[in-house]
Amino acid sequence: MQVIGENELIRKILGWTGSPLPSVFRDLELIDDKNEILTDRPVASQILSQVRQRDDRNNTGQDISAFFEEPPYGWDPRVIRLVLATLFLEWHNKTWSSMVEYTNH
Repeated sequence: MQVIGENELIRKILGWTGSPLPSVFRDLELIDDKNEILTDRPVASQILSQVRQRDDRNNTGQDISAFFEEPPYGWDPRVIRLVLATLFLEWHNKTWSSMVEYTNH
């Protein structure tokens, strides 16, 4: 089994164009069989919910990571950063897609 570092995983998702990704993305239920990003699965949905609840002052990646590293979660900060990067990509793609649709009408 090939071990890929956290920064390499984040680079892979941020530069992702639909090609196969390491299994950790499926293990965390971030990507489905059709290579769609899933935001309604346990880890991603909880992080996304926390992001939406916070105001701008307390909504940095560091703030979110610190929250989920503490009990009752106790999540690994590498997992949190990977999920945040995946959610960022999803947000970027949806924003860009809606901008393109808007300018084409």
